[in-house]
Amino acid sequence: MFLIIFFAGGHNITSLQDQYVTVAKRYGRIAYCLIPSNIYLILRPQSSTSYLNSLNLHKWTSRFIILCSLIHTVGFLVHWKEEKALSHAFYLLNFLGVAAFTFLFILAFVSLYWVRRFNYLFFYLFHNFTSILMIVLITFHARPGVTPTFIITALFLVYFLYLRFWNVYKVDDIKIIEGKNSKLQIIKIPIFFNWSPGSHIRINYSYSFWECWLGPTHPFSIANNQEDNLNQITLIMRKTNFKFDPTFSYLLSKPYVSIEKPFFNNVEIVNIIVGGSGISFGLPIYNHLKNTNTRVKLIWATRSKNDLFINKHLDMKGVEVYTTKIDDDAAPEEVFKIGEDESEGDGLLDDDANDEEIEMESLNNKKAKGDKEEFVLGRPNLDEVFASDIGVDNDGIDGDKCWVLACGPPSLVKDAKNWSKSHGFNFFNEKYEM
Repeated sequence: MFLIIFFAGGHNITSLQDQYVTVAKRYGRIAYCLIPSNIYLILRPQSSTSYLNSLNLHKWTSRFIILCSLIHTVGFLVHWKEEKALSHAFYLLNFLGVAAFTFLFILAFVSLYWVRRFNYLFFYLFHNFTSILMIVLITFHARPGVTPTFIITALFLVYFLYLRFWNVYKVDDIKIIEGKNSKLQIIKIPIFFNWSPGSHIRINYSYSFWECWLGPTHPFSIANNQEDNLNQITLIMRKTNFKFDPTFSYLLSKPYVSIEKPFFNNVEIVNIIVGGSGISFGLPIYNHLKNTNTRVKLIWATRSKNDLFINKHLDMKGVEVYTTKIDDDAAPEEVFKIGEDESEGDGLLDDDANDEEIEMESLNNKKAKGDKEEFVLGRPNLDEVFASDIGVDNDGIDGDKCWVLACGPPSLVKDAKNWSKSHGFNFFNEKYEM
């Protein structure tokens, strides 16, 4: 994309010193023409790329829009200064462009990781306000006009609103299960739709809440599989500011694919490692693949033994569990907010799994037992956990069919990626933050 934008802006330019105004005009138009494709990406298209890849492309397209707008603005400011006509910036149509870029420049700062994480709601509201402002103001600012691009953009926006507010499922009767002193909770939602392992949904408040109309929706991974035939989805989430209340209704999007379906038909060895609530990503993939001819392994690392209460409610057979802390409290005691059949086994994940720091280094690991669960006390060593059963000895196996999947804190993902690279495995990781 960068090369296309670079060459489009400089096409047939023989002297930048003499033709920089032409270049500035081009980059201004390129910035506006990128807006429809950027909105298309937040529609989360299923046919062209996976859900998370579309989010990454959206972020990079936004950066190119800001860069092109910067080139456009600086180019004209330099031109007006040379012509001793800076007052032209305050002419109405020109000032509309200056105003749009000012907000765009502020948005670039607000979008920085640490600012965005400090107050995501403010970032989200300012991001949407600036986007609408640019779409409208530049329609009047641009000469010649950009009406066709504006119409396409408006149609995408209408479709986006349709997907967010009308093409959703309204759900009630949510069941919540918590474990004593655990930061995890299980959410069970009755629903009837089709999904593939590792899919995501986005959840919004019901129409009676202002957050439904102005706030962001919340992404989660579906922790159970459709073949479980439970007529429900199960989520495993960390307790965050977004709280489920069994007395409220919620709006659910249709599921979005995380891993493309051809993956499941073209793998022979899969090592999965997840941390904390990342189990909701790895578990459905693991349970699906273990019923095929794939050699698959799932490692779950969590900081607290109290998180192991979820073992009773999920199909965790064959999962290797590591915990770095045994709390002084008694074995995890379950708290049922709503009555639930204890024999069911499913789960889910939310977008704040990266907060859990689980260091990936060797300890003198030892097995320990709780009341009903078995786990390894310590941190998983990848050479040991991946080498046994299905790990590094993959002679005779096509390297393209060997994978490592990771979901969790940055340190876990980084080490899993380094291990996969050094052993010739393909690598895929989940990242939920925007």
